[in-house]
Amino acid sequence: MGERRGSQCDQTGMKFVCDSMLGRLARWLRILGFDCTYEGEGGESALLRLSVSEERTILTRNRKLARAHPERSMWIESERVEGQLSEMDRSLHLRRRAVPFSRCSVCNAPLIPATRERVKGKVPYYVYRTCEAFSYCPVCHHHYWEGTHHEAIKRKMTELLKWPEDWAD
Repeated sequence: MGERRGSQCDQTGMKFVCDSMLGRLARWLRILGFDCTYEGEGGESALLRLSVSEERTILTRNRKLARAHPERSMWIESERVEGQLSEMDRSLHLRRRAVPFSRCSVCNAPLIPATRERVKGKVPYYVYRTCEAFSYCPVCHHHYWEGTHHEAIKRKMTELLKWPEDWAD
Protein backbone atom coordinates (compact mmCIF):
# COMPACT_ATOMS: atom_id res chain seq x y z
CA MET A 1 0.00 0.00 0.00
CA GLY A 2 2.63 2.56 1.00
CA GLU A 3 4.56 2.38 -2.25
CA ARG A 4 1.57 3.59 -4.25
CA ARG A 5 1.12 6.89 -2.43
CA GLY A 6 2.21 10.45 -2.87
CA SER A 7 3.46 11.70 -6.22
CA GLN A 8 2.80 8.38 -7.94
CA CYS A 9 -0.90 9.16 -7.97
CA ASP A 10 -0.27 11.87 -10.56
CA GLN A 11 1.09 9.27 -13.00
CA THR A 12 -2.35 8.45 -14.35
CA GLY A 13 -2.06 11.45 -16.65
CA MET A 14 -5.81 11.91 -16.54
CA LYS A 15 -7.78 14.70 -14.88
CA PHE A 16 -11.54 14.87 -14.68
CA VAL A 17 -14.35 17.08 -13.43
CA CYS A 18 -17.72 15.43 -12.82
CA ASP A 19 -20.99 17.27 -13.19
CA SER A 20 -23.67 17.30 -10.49
CA MET A 21 -25.13 13.99 -11.67
CA LEU A 22 -21.88 12.06 -11.18
CA GLY A 23 -20.85 12.55 -7.55
CA ARG A 24 -20.51 8.81 -6.86
CA LEU A 25 -18.40 8.39 -9.98
CA ALA A 26 -16.08 11.16 -8.78
CA ARG A 27 -15.56 9.34 -5.49
CA TRP A 28 -14.83 6.03 -7.22
CA LEU A 29 -12.38 7.65 -9.63
CA ARG A 30 -10.54 9.11 -6.64
CA ILE A 31 -10.43 5.69 -4.98
CA LEU A 32 -8.85 4.39 -8.18
CA GLY A 33 -6.26 7.18 -8.01
CA PHE A 34 -7.55 9.56 -10.67
CA ASP A 35 -7.51 13.31 -10.16
CA CYS A 36 -11.23 14.03 -10.19
CA THR A 37 -13.03 17.08 -8.92
CA TYR A 38 -16.77 17.46 -8.56
CA GLU A 39 -18.75 20.53 -9.58
CA GLY A 40 -22.09 20.11 -7.89
CA GLU A 41 -23.52 23.61 -7.99
CA GLY A 42 -21.82 25.86 -10.54
CA GLY A 43 -23.54 24.58 -13.65
CA GLU A 44 -22.27 24.30 -17.18
CA SER A 45 -20.22 27.51 -17.20
CA ALA A 46 -18.35 26.47 -14.03
CA LEU A 47 -17.62 23.04 -15.54
CA LEU A 48 -16.25 24.62 -18.69
CA ARG A 49 -14.09 27.13 -16.79
CA LEU A 50 -12.64 24.36 -14.62
CA SER A 51 -12.09 22.14 -17.63
CA VAL A 52 -10.12 24.84 -19.42
CA SER A 53 -8.19 26.29 -16.48
CA GLU A 54 -7.14 22.91 -15.04
CA GLU A 55 -7.08 20.89 -18.28
CA ARG A 56 -9.76 18.47 -17.08
CA THR A 57 -12.12 16.32 -19.10
CA ILE A 58 -15.74 16.96 -18.20
CA LEU A 59 -17.64 13.80 -17.33
CA THR A 60 -21.33 14.44 -17.79
CA ARG A 61 -24.70 12.77 -18.12
CA ASN A 62 -25.88 15.87 -20.01
CA ARG A 63 -25.86 14.81 -23.66
CA LYS A 64 -26.35 18.39 -24.87
CA LEU A 65 -23.25 19.60 -22.98
CA ALA A 66 -21.17 16.69 -24.29
CA ARG A 67 -22.25 17.36 -27.87
CA ALA A 68 -21.58 21.10 -27.56
CA HIS A 69 -18.04 20.50 -26.25
CA PRO A 70 -16.85 17.14 -27.60
CA GLU A 71 -13.16 18.09 -27.28
CA ARG A 72 -13.59 18.79 -23.55
CA SER A 73 -16.13 16.24 -22.42
CA MET A 74 -17.18 12.62 -22.23
CA TRP A 75 -20.85 11.71 -22.14
CA ILE A 76 -21.60 9.01 -19.56
CA GLU A 77 -24.63 7.00 -20.60
CA SER A 78 -25.10 4.68 -17.63
CA GLU A 79 -27.09 5.74 -14.58
CA ARG A 80 -25.26 3.36 -12.21
CA VAL A 81 -21.69 3.90 -11.07
CA GLU A 82 -20.66 0.36 -12.07
CA GLY A 83 -21.80 1.01 -15.63
CA GLN A 84 -20.17 4.43 -15.63
CA LEU A 85 -16.82 2.96 -14.60
CA SER A 86 -17.20 0.21 -17.17
CA GLU A 87 -17.85 2.78 -19.92
CA MET A 88 -14.80 4.75 -18.90
CA ASP A 89 -12.65 1.63 -18.70
CA ARG A 90 -13.64 0.60 -22.23
CA SER A 91 -12.80 4.05 -23.59
CA LEU A 92 -9.85 5.09 -21.45
CA HIS A 93 -8.41 1.80 -20.13
CA LEU A 94 -8.72 2.86 -16.50
CA ARG A 95 -7.45 -0.41 -15.09
CA ARG A 96 -4.06 0.05 -16.78
CA ARG A 97 -3.71 3.57 -15.39
CA ALA A 98 -5.24 3.18 -11.94
CA VAL A 99 -3.12 3.83 -8.87
CA PRO A 100 -5.65 2.65 -6.29
CA PHE A 101 -5.89 4.18 -2.84
CA SER A 102 -3.52 7.04 -3.68
CA ARG A 103 -5.98 9.96 -3.44
CA CYS A 104 -8.31 11.15 -0.75
CA SER A 105 -11.80 9.97 -1.65
CA VAL A 106 -13.24 13.01 0.13
CA CYS A 107 -11.23 15.97 -1.16
CA ASN A 108 -9.14 14.54 -4.05
CA ALA A 109 -5.72 15.44 -2.59
CA PRO A 110 -2.83 13.02 -3.05
CA LEU A 111 -2.33 10.87 0.04
CA ILE A 112 0.98 10.63 1.82
CA PRO A 113 2.30 7.71 3.88
CA ALA A 114 1.77 8.05 7.62
CA THR A 115 3.75 6.41 10.39
CA ARG A 116 2.13 4.50 13.22
CA GLU A 117 3.18 7.31 15.56
CA ARG A 118 1.39 9.86 13.37
CA VAL A 119 -1.92 7.98 13.48
CA LYS A 120 -1.88 7.04 17.16
CA GLY A 121 -5.06 8.37 18.75
CA LYS A 122 -6.45 9.36 15.33
CA VAL A 123 -7.62 5.95 14.18
CA PRO A 124 -9.57 3.35 16.15
CA TYR A 125 -7.42 1.53 18.68
CA TYR A 126 -8.00 -1.87 17.04
CA VAL A 127 -6.90 -0.45 13.68
CA TYR A 128 -3.79 1.05 15.27
CA ARG A 129 -2.90 -2.31 16.81
CA THR A 130 -3.59 -4.49 13.78
CA CYS A 131 -2.68 -2.47 10.68
CA GLU A 132 0.81 -1.80 9.46
CA ALA A 133 0.38 0.74 6.64
CA PHE A 134 -1.44 4.05 6.90
CA SER A 135 -1.97 7.08 4.69
CA TYR A 136 -2.93 10.61 5.51
CA CYS A 137 -4.62 13.42 3.60
CA PRO A 138 -2.69 16.65 4.21
CA VAL A 139 -5.69 18.74 3.14
CA CYS A 140 -8.73 17.37 4.98
CA HIS A 141 -6.79 15.28 7.53
CA HIS A 142 -8.54 11.96 6.89
CA HIS A 143 -6.56 8.84 7.72
CA TYR A 144 -6.66 5.69 5.62
CA TRP A 145 -5.56 2.10 6.21
CA GLU A 146 -5.92 -1.28 4.55
CA GLY A 147 -9.07 -2.56 6.20
CA THR A 148 -11.98 -4.62 5.04
CA HIS A 149 -13.07 -1.72 2.80
CA HIS A 150 -9.95 -2.25 0.64
CA GLU A 151 -10.90 -5.86 0.03
CA ALA A 152 -14.51 -4.89 -0.66
CA ILE A 153 -13.39 -2.32 -3.25
CA LYS A 154 -11.05 -4.82 -4.91
CA ARG A 155 -13.80 -7.43 -4.95
CA LYS A 156 -16.29 -4.98 -6.47
CA MET A 157 -13.90 -4.00 -9.26
CA THR A 158 -13.08 -7.64 -9.94
CA GLU A 159 -16.67 -8.90 -9.93
CA LEU A 160 -18.56 -6.03 -11.52
CA LEU A 161 -16.01 -4.73 -13.99
CA LYS A 162 -14.22 -8.01 -14.64
CA TRP A 163 -10.88 -6.52 -13.64
CA PRO A 164 -8.20 -9.09 -12.78
CA GLU A 165 -7.99 -10.06 -9.12
CA ASP A 166 -4.51 -8.56 -8.75
CA TRP A 167 -5.38 -5.15 -10.29
CA ALA A 168 -4.65 -3.27 -7.05
CA ASP A 169 -1.51 -5.14 -5.97
